[in-house]
This record gives sequence, structure tokens and C-alpha cells, in this order.
Amino acid sequence: MKRIMYIFFILGFCALALPGFQSSVVVQTPHSDTILDIDVHPSMPLLFSAGADGCVLVYDTERNLVIRRLQVSPYSLERIAVHPDGEEIAVLVHTGDDAYLLEGYEWRSGKRLFSRRLQERPLSLSYSPKGTYIGLTFPTWRSFSPYSSKGTPISFFSQGFGIVSFFFFSSTESTLVTYTPASSLLIYWDTKTRREKARVSLQEKIEDPVLYSPRLLVGKTQEGLVVLDMVTGKVFADVPLREIRHILVDPGKEIVVVQGSSFPSLIRYRFQGQSLVEEERIPLAGILSSAVSLALKDGRLYAGMNDGSVRSFSMATKSETAITTHLETSITDLAVHADRIFCSTRDFVVEWDTASIGGRTEQLVTSRRLALPFQRNTALSIAGDTLAVWTTAPPDPPVVMFYDLSSRSLKGQYRALSTYPSGVLLDEERIIILERNTSIRVLDPVTLGETLRIPGNGILDMALSDELLFAGRTQTSLTPYSLLKIDLLFGETLPLENRMSVIYRLVLDPSRNVLYGLGLTQDHVTAIELFRISGERISSSRVYTSTIFDPEGDITFDPDTGSLYTTAGYTTPLLLSGSRRLLFEATSHLPRRLFLSRGILYAINRDGSVSIWDANTRAHLYDVLLFTDGEWLIEGRDGLLLSSSERVKERFLPLK
Repeated sequence: MKRIMYIFFILGFCALALPGFQSSVVVQTPHSDTILDIDVHPSMPLLFSAGADGCVLVYDTERNLVIRRLQVSPYSLERIAVHPDGEEIAVLVHTGDDAYLLEGYEWRSGKRLFSRRLQERPLSLSYSPKGTYIGLTFPTWRSFSPYSSKGTPISFFSQGFGIVSFFFFSSTESTLVTYTPASSLLIYWDTKTRREKARVSLQEKIEDPVLYSPRLLVGKTQEGLVVLDMVTGKVFADVPLREIRHILVDPGKEIVVVQGSSFPSLIRYRFQGQSLVEEERIPLAGILSSAVSLALKDGRLYAGMNDGSVRSFSMATKSETAITTHLETSITDLAVHADRIFCSTRDFVVEWDTASIGGRTEQLVTSRRLALPFQRNTALSIAGDTLAVWTTAPPDPPVVMFYDLSSRSLKGQYRALSTYPSGVLLDEERIIILERNTSIRVLDPVTLGETLRIPGNGILDMALSDELLFAGRTQTSLTPYSLLKIDLLFGETLPLENRMSVIYRLVLDPSRNVLYGLGLTQDHVTAIELFRISGERISSSRVYTSTIFDPEGDITFDPDTGSLYTTAGYTTPLLLSGSRRLLFEATSHLPRRLFLSRGILYAINRDGSVSIWDANTRAHLYDVLLFTDGEWLIEGRDGLLLSSSERVKERFLPLK
């Protein structure tokens, strides 16, 4: 059996024939989905956003750029709160249906501090002034639920008090104040004795209350904006105003109201004695119409947008800014070949020496950079002295380009494609191109002429063994088989009956003559199946199952030991060796694609970075980030940061 050298990259298989599958293309915007919540740092010019893409982003608002991106979960992040000391964050994770998690992180390192399962969806999330407590409210009889800053539940009260829509702690944290809208009651609690201290009945029943000062509370009624004295319960000031959407407060300075639905405006109010005076009204439909979350700090309005961006508006200069500058560029594919790592981005391929991996990371240096004439994500594969790079999405046309590895010169290109390639296999005798949901083309490696074309409808991945090509696909009513065997000499396609309804990743172990398939079973369970194929007969056994549906999961194997590695259903790689199931050390990234070479495991993460582990010890070694100008940054497990230049380190490091 010939030794086949290939790296196969599947991209966007979800667009083929799988309802509910989401594309794995990394979108190079700050967030790849809607921003659901934002919060500001208490003392530094930093803004934090939580998105439906499971990412937390940290923005330097002075330099107008993203300085940190943490892929903390594969699930949606609905709330975020910043600890008063500015070093920790708490997020609310929606894991599906009515399942939620409260999680805490050190935002500089990405280290997870705790994870606590919640029984239902909270209405609010915030820290106490000193950070001793994390407060949550729920739509239940015993509504307010405090946790310690380490995520431990605290039994504050034995009695219920109705649904709490608003709460705050005094600056010393000795008093907790809760607001129950059903009865318009403020209840003061002693946090040491856990007993009620006083009750104040408010003169007006308000919605969306916000604290203006230790004594004054701002809210809205059907008639307008109201400021209430929390000691007497009486109205301190009010102003008639309809269609109030948001109330924001710059404590002790001003009140900013977002008013209107079709053409929203900002209205700024200040106090004159016991009267609210409108200072100005600013039409701001461009930001406010698409804003999901708002924050106000030092005279500047920040908006988390539906398209995943953050915009800001200066009250003083009336200038509007989009914080979209992201210095990182997504790594879209990876190959390890002859002691070199090759990583592709949308417009270049960068290459490193791998000799020092597992030892001194200072020796990991960029050696070459190949510019590409593309605008969007690319993928690559390598065999012998040939590097193949192909486009995966518009506006670039479908094309596969072939470069000489030694000279980096263009050897040829193939453009006779009807759609974008999902993968390319290379060996000494042929080039195999899988066109997305269209066909499989076999080319002569010298002339690039087409020698064979095979229908490829529904095929998601391929594995090559001598003259046989195995293809994983989606079952349909017309072709109820998820695994095909294709004879490349004669073009004959033979369906192989098996228990999988979808196979979206295939890995061949030629020395053991077995094939591994990752996909979905007939009852929609994520599984890895081992296939032994002899002629037209096939036998299979179940290697692994997961109840978590993970269309971006991957598998790879160790040819020396036969051990399997997968990311399906996990947020860190999992080793499968016989009956053993061993997790790798977690990082602040979510692995998407796996590659193994010489005892080192590589993962392209969902945020476009690369994480590297020692496959024997399962210890995390470091993460590699690429930047749009081709420079790089390496972050070690001990926090060590190395870079291609000092200016890269300076522009990326969070403020101290």
C-alpha cells in the first residue's frame, strides 16, 4: 500500500444538505453573531461584550480596537458583568431550551473560575460594589439569588418576597435593596443578619429602574420619566415622555433616555433643583435602531449591535465611531509537513519551523510568508513539493492554485470549477477536488487535465486508499447510504450499508485497514464509527457517542498507536484509546479542526487562532495568533507572550 500524504480541509459542509447545520467559516468581524450584552470596566477605558457566538470581546476604547477575544462557550452568552476590581467577569450562558450556566472568568488569561448550572433563566446579573456577591434575579416567588464571587450559592433569605425586577447593594455591602414591581415596594435587608430592615412604598409603579445616586431611583411609567426618593418613596422629579426604550445613567451627572421606535433619539436630562431639564435631543436612528445593548460612560454611549459590531457616540463632539478594528486574522487551515507548520488565512500563507515545539517556544519563528491574491477565507493541502491553496467563498472565484514549496513559485492553477471546493486531496498520481454538493474531479498532477468526474451530491468528506476513494455523505430518500466506495480506475461507485445517517468526517488508518467516520446515527446521536472494509463487505463497531450535536466536531488519529482524538461534543480535545477517555488541558479557545504530527496535537479554534498540546501528556503548550500584516503572537500556558516584534506585543496586550 502506498504511503499517501494529505491534509484534507472540509469547510462549510453544513450548507450542503443538513438542515440546522451552521457554517464553520470564521467571520472576521469582532463578533460573528449578535452582541447580546455589554458592560464597561470600572476604572480603565475598556468595554466588554458578550455575543450569541459564545465569545467575550474586550475593547480598548481609547485606541479603538479589540485587544482580547475569549471563546468561552459554543453557546450563546446572554449577560455579562465586570467585577469591580476589573480583573474578572461573570457571564450567563444559554445552553439550549431552559438550560443556563453562570460562569466566571479571568479575562486576561481566559481561565475559567467556576461554572454553576441554573434552574431557570435569570432576569438580571450584576456584581455588588466590592465584588463580594454576584446577584441574580429570577421570575419566581423567591426571586433574588445571590452567589459568592466564586460562584457558590448563598442562602440569604428563608422567606419569599415576590418577583424582584431590580436590586442593589449599598457601597459598604451591609444593605441590600430589592424592588418588587407587583407591590411597588422597596425592601431594605441587612446582609449580616439576613433580616428585613425597612419597607418603602413607592408613590409610582415604575419599570426598568436604574440607580442614579444612593438615594434617587430613575424609572419609567406609562406617562413618562420618573425620579423617586428611596427614603420617602415620593416622586422627586418627573417629565412627561412616551415611548421610552432605555434609561441610562452617568451616576451623579446626567440621565440619558432613548425614546421612540421608528426614529429613536437620545434625550439628555440634568437636574435643576427638583426638576428634570432637557438639555438636548439627538436623532440617532443609525445606531439606536439596530442596538441590542447599551452602556454609558464618561459622556460616551456604547452600543452592541445586531451585526456583531460595537459603535460609540460622543455626547460632546457628536461623533460616531465603529469599534471594528481587529488586528487578528483568522487561521482558516493548517498542515504540518517536513517539520514545518503551514497556516492559511484569507490573503497569505505563513510558515513556521516546528523543531522546538514541546521545548523552548522562543525558537518558534516565522520563516516564510506567501502572499495570496484572494479576499476571503482559503484552505490548503500539501504533498511532496506541492502546496495547494483554494478559495472557499465569494467574492473570489472558485480556483485551486498550486505552488512549488521550495521556490514558492506558482506551478499552475485550476479554474474549471462550477462551485467552490470543499476539499482537495493530493498524492503522486492524482489530484482529487471535491466540489461543494456537485462533483468529484480527478486531475492529472502534471497537466491538471481532468481524467475522471464523479457525481458528488451530498458528499461531505473523503479518504483515499490506493485506487479507492471513500466518501462520507448525507442520506437521502434517493440514496439511503452515508458511505460510498469509489474505484478511481473505472469510476464505479458502490454504496456501503451502515448505521449512520450522516458522515461528515472520515479518517483512514491504512496500516490497520480501518476507516473512522464521525457523524450522526439514525436516531440523531453524534457518533464515531469504526469500519472494516473487505471487498464489498463492511463491518462496523461504535467507538464513541455523544448526546451533544456538534456539526463542527472533528477526528484525527495517531498512526503509531491507533489512538483517536476528537472534539465532538467537547470544548477541549478528547483522547480515545481502547476504553480510555481522557480530556486535554482546557484553553480559552474552542477547538474546531484537529491535526496530529509527531506527538503534537494542533487545533484550529473557532475564533481563528491555533492551540497546541503535547499529545502524550495532554498539556496545553501555547496558542498562536496571526495578524493582518503577517506578524504573529505566541501565548504560552504560563502567560508568556512572544511575538514577531515588540510592537505586536504592545498593541495586543491588555492595559495594565
